[in-house]
Amino acid sequence: MKLRPRHIWIGIAVLVLVPILVPLITLGGAKARILQALQAGLGRRIEAGEIHLVAFPLPGVELDQVRLGEDPRFGAEDMVVADSATAAVRFSSLFSGRLAFARIQLERPSINLVRNAAGQWNITALLDRTSQGRPVRGGARLRAAAQFPYLVWSDARINFKLDQTKTRFYLDQVQGSLVHDSGGWRLQARFQPARTDLNLSDTGEVTVDGRWPGAPTGAGFPQQPFDLALRIQNSFLAGSSALIVGHDAGVHGILSAEIHVHGSGHDFLLGGTLQAQAVRRWDLLPPPATVRASFNGTYYPTEERFHLDGLGDPGFQHLRLAGDVRNLFTRPDAALTLQLRQFAAGNLIAVVRAVKANLPADLALGWALQ
Repeated sequence: MKLRPRHIWIGIAVLVLVPILVPLITLGGAKARILQALQAGLGRRIEAGEIHLVAFPLPGVELDQVRLGEDPRFGAEDMVVADSATAAVRFSSLFSGRLAFARIQLERPSINLVRNAAGQWNITALLDRTSQGRPVRGGARLRAAAQFPYLVWSDARINFKLDQTKTRFYLDQVQGSLVHDSGGWRLQARFQPARTDLNLSDTGEVTVDGRWPGAPTGAGFPQQPFDLALRIQNSFLAGSSALIVGHDAGVHGILSAEIHVHGSGHDFLLGGTLQAQAVRRWDLLPPPATVRASFNGTYYPTEERFHLDGLGDPGFQHLRLAGDVRNLFTRPDAALTLQLRQFAAGNLIAVVRAVKANLPADLALGWALQ
């Protein structure tokens, strides 16, 4: 009988790994040792219910009711609570005598991202500690790329807390991964934005591809430069407008955006393009319009302030909205200025007709503002 590659790999796993792992799992202190190894990789206290051995597709353990503890500086609530987690063993650790995990997958976790009163985020504190490595015998440090596991999560919910208060905003149905290698950190995610006080639908799908290439020796994670690409697709204006202002603005359409974010944890630049198609009123009576715009601005996390350099037509040749928005995640307070330069008012007709009722079909504007 001809052996298939799958059978060969299963045989290797059984012959090589089972004799090593089974004694470990059957020992009375196995659970404590497994949790200790996970804590070493993630830099946080970990609790779990039952722990089961798994041998396929990769050898490792499955944990039920997993809880990742929080740094006391950010509160007492656990940072992560997951229904289950699967941790794949790092092969090299099996022969070194130090149990370590190469990959951890979280199923349906609830994740709390917290900014404390000092302006620090719990996620940056965790990654900062992890990126520095951990001590080993002889005073050396274990490289973060060799220590931090490939972290994957599915069907997650991410909550945002300012000190001890949860905001209305959260991310739902989050699929993503976080990895640290020789090139630095890389984050990939896909999610839907939402609010706790509104039952929103069709807010769109956001995808993120971010990289932190590294920092000078001794620099903390907040000082590390990063570069993110964000894409928003199929966001219905009825939902996305309510997401921001807290109620349906009465304007419908489909929003898409391409956004580039770069900088550091102290301040970062945002820029990109927006497009809204089929812009109309709720009753569909006026003909729809299409709106395109570009924007750029700077966000200052410690001040919770967003400075809008400009929102308007490409190049801001005719229309530019600029100013500051403070308290972005609590009670937004905007101070904005609209500038018009040789702006042809007739360009507004399609949009005004689409969102306003009872306008004459032959209405035209031929004057300009300067």
